[in-house]
Amino acid sequence: MRQPCKTKVIQAASRALHTNISSSSESDNVTTRAAITVQGRRLITLRYLATGDLYTSVQYLFSVSKQSISTIVP
Repeated sequence: MRQPCKTKVIQAASRALHTNISSSSESDNVTTRAAITVQGRRLITLRYLATGDLYTSVQYLFSVSKQSISTIVP
């Protein structure tokens, strides 16, 4: 039996994740800071799920607060 290409599976998962995140993250920029983009949310989520790093580690990597990460990561 032929297995699906890992790249295609990853691309499909990425598209599904983008759809889920983009619908819930349509926020505007405020005067004090820029809103976290959909791509940024996706990268934070994938990094956290792939490595299992602590929120603190992800916080310093992406310059996003732990509180924001806790609302982004499922």
